[in-house]
Amino acid sequence: MILCGGLCMMSGINALANHWQVDQPDAALRLRPDDAIALSSLEDRAMSDEGFSSAQTAHLLDSAQRALRADPLTAASIRQAGMVETLRGDAPRARRLVRLAHRVSRRDLATSIWLIQDSLAQGQIGPILRYFDQAISTSHLAYEILFPALSSALFDPALRAGFAPFIRQNRAWVSNFLEQSIYTPDGDRHVAAIVITAGGLPNGSAYAGLGAKILSALVARGNVQVAHAYLRHVLRIDDRLLGDPGFSASTQDSMLGPFAGTFANGDMLRTQPDENGKLHIWLSPEHYGPAAWRTLMLKPGALSIMIAPNAGSDLPHGTARWELSCRPDGSGRIVSTLDIPAVAEGRPTARALEIPNDCTAQQLRLVVGNDDVES
Repeated sequence: MILCGGLCMMSGINALANHWQVDQPDAALRLRPDDAIALSSLEDRAMSDEGFSSAQTAHLLDSAQRALRADPLTAASIRQAGMVETLRGDAPRARRLVRLAHRVSRRDLATSIWLIQDSLAQGQIGPILRYFDQAISTSHLAYEILFPALSSALFDPALRAGFAPFIRQNRAWVSNFLEQSIYTPDGDRHVAAIVITAGGLPNGSAYAGLGAKILSALVARGNVQVAHAYLRHVLRIDDRLLGDPGFSASTQDSMLGPFAGTFANGDMLRTQPDENGKLHIWLSPEHYGPAAWRTLMLKPGALSIMIAPNAGSDLPHGTARWELSCRPDGSGRIVSTLDIPAVAEGRPTARALEIPNDCTAQQLRLVVGNDDVES
């Protein structure tokens, strides 16, 4: 009974020490003074709170050696020994030690961070994404910590090219990373270049809508030529579609982003295209608004639009007009308009919208109104 009590007490102490190794390393060390994980965790916490300078090298090396005597395969302590060598100016020895720590365990996030930063400093792009992939596969904190550094390095063509195999392998973190990176400075261009280099995006729910978001960001920021390259090389879109002002079925693919036809779908105004590209509009009394719109890449000059008579197209109480604006144009300035006659004429009539020379992409909108107050 006494022996059992002693063994049970030791088991309890060890269980508590194991629980406190990382979260409460000082408490773990009171129970187990040479606990290697607790020693390394305590030093990591001190460096996080106070920083790390050359004045601390002797203390850190002593603590790391003490931990390694207790457990020679403690990855964090091996990495800490490498950090000491960094401050001593022995970069090759530091790399050997930190790489050894990474081979011992890929679960030490600080080791992965050190290796990523060292690769960036040396201009060695190849290993960065591999370390990133390994880190976020083993740590919930890795993505949040490493995202800013990786997204800010996307200006490097070699790093962007390195994404291709990870996209093709459909790694779980890639879609989220690309979507978040779109909205960083110049991120829309960089993410578009990544996808173009990779030859497109995988099918699947993780990537649903991502291409449309890339195109929308490119157009909104004025990167129209990059959007054009994305449409041609990723979506294989013919230039004729980009210059067709209609709303046919081929223009309604959501993957086209802002280049797809978009239609009002509210209680007061609703637009439904039919299979021939004709627009059927339901409009409440005394209501005005855009019924349909899409982005185009028309050549400068006059755009001819045919207005054909059609049964039921009379608008005795309504107005309708085409509006053309340049994209992007934060002022909302309309550069050309074309009013549609309230009563359809007897034969098709060609009307023109003028496209300025500096207008490389345009938004075409059909704006309607209903002055009827009775129904």
